[in-house]
Amino acid sequence: MKFLTTGWYAACLTELGRLDEAERLLHELEREFATGDAPQFMHQAFVMRDLAIIEWRRGHIGLTDDQRARLDPIADRSHIFAACHFMRIATEVERAKGDRLAERTLLDRALRHADDGSLPLYRVEVLAQSVFGAWLAGEDDSWRTQAAELQLIVASDGFRALEHLVQCATGQARAPTGIELPETLAHAELIACGDSSSLDAAQAHAAAAVAAAQEFGSPFILALANLALAESKPEERATAHAQAQSSAASVESQRFQAAVSAVVSGGDAGMLAGFISRLRRPIEMREGGKLRVAFLAGTVARGSDILRVAGRELELLCAIARQRRPTPQEELEAMLWPDADSQSASNSFKVCMHRLRKQVGDERVVVRSAQGYRVGDHVRVDIWELEDDAAPLRASGKPGRADIDRLRRSLDRLQIGRAELLKRWAWSDSLDRRIDELRHDLTLWLGREALERGDFAKSLAHAAQLVEYDSYDESGRELAIRAYLGAHDHAAAVREYREYRDVLVKDLGVEPSTDLKRLLEVDAKTVAAGPTLRP
Repeated sequence: MKFLTTGWYAACLTELGRLDEAERLLHELEREFATGDAPQFMHQAFVMRDLAIIEWRRGHIGLTDDQRARLDPIADRSHIFAACHFMRIATEVERAKGDRLAERTLLDRALRHADDGSLPLYRVEVLAQSVFGAWLAGEDDSWRTQAAELQLIVASDGFRALEHLVQCATGQARAPTGIELPETLAHAELIACGDSSSLDAAQAHAAAAVAAAQEFGSPFILALANLALAESKPEERATAHAQAQSSAASVESQRFQAAVSAVVSGGDAGMLAGFISRLRRPIEMREGGKLRVAFLAGTVARGSDILRVAGRELELLCAIARQRRPTPQEELEAMLWPDADSQSASNSFKVCMHRLRKQVGDERVVVRSAQGYRVGDHVRVDIWELEDDAAPLRASGKPGRADIDRLRRSLDRLQIGRAELLKRWAWSDSLDRRIDELRHDLTLWLGREALERGDFAKSLAHAAQLVEYDSYDESGRELAIRAYLGAHDHAAAVREYREYRDVLVKDLGVEPSTDLKRLLEVDAKTVAAGPTLRP
């Protein structure tokens, strides 16, 4: 029992950056359980691994091969041991060495152990590390795909400590929740720094990354954070560069030390080329200069300027922007030129793509990968933003007070529907469904929130909107009935129920759910007083 409680506490201290305390506790366990050089039992291996992680965190990675020789053979005995073990070798050792292939391979191995062991917490942690690793290496396609996957998991499973990282990774940086671990916060702030729309914002994110890295106790991350601060705050560049070099000197990686020195001297950034490239992107290519595709308005804009994009070119851009994953060229050709033969469709696609890029004035508005075409990193899409806002609520089913104003703004945007131009596209039915689902969900959430506050009039207004959207949908009727009951108007609640029952019986030949009947607590005489129902 002492091993479990003390070992777990030491692991928590390590993640919080309290390395000296964690190390002291682990050495006490090491002496008591006589781990030796070659662990024979899992509890001994856990102690040895966690001590190794502390050494790696401090930059002492020169003896990793010897440590792995003792620990790797025992890793396969425990999925929970292996998931953490291989993840930390990837992130603390191989990432600092600049060996991206080894880092990816070990993260994949850790992910397999997390999946095989049914360890959702480790799975999401490995995925979060994969997102940052791909971003740091400049692998745009990989990190965008992984960020989208992480976003879905965080939203559906409620990993709130990763919400800030997801927001920063999807271009929606907001204030931290306050429950992030230092490492996660440092990663998130570095990503946000590279995507900031102003120097002031970049400086604030870089400073936050420095503070988080200091708390975490990793000279590797601290060096990265100081490089970010140097790029965003010229007046402190000399000091930040000196601190970055000092931190890098504590990391036993010649490649990393050489890369930091090269950045300081203006040379080839080596293993940090992707990272430095992100930090040095012109501000106008970041948030403030991003293109926006608005399905609801049927426009493409840069900042406040609406761009003139012709009908077919706009349709191609929207067909690509309708989803985050790349779309194969053949799929796009079938959507836009369904009656053309393959050669004609291919030619039309190429001409249309050329015109689109020319009209927008940006070759990167659409980029190509092995999987197909997607919009560039600097392109924002209104449907994506609205779905991102709704994702946490779809997972929890209940908005918090901080969400209400944002939800109201989102619903206002959705009330305008979809541009007439877009409605003519044969492939756009799925967009209608997505907009309808978002509008329904936001209306329902706001109606329930009003009900909880006792604002029955507002709740009834939202219920009426839901019934207008779909007269067969029970959620709107239930909201109305609950609002009437809350206002002590039982008669109105019964009328709402009977009206709904009449519609279902007449049009569909079915009755409302038993839950709705039970909600009303209608006695047998009240039900019998209503219209006779068909079997």
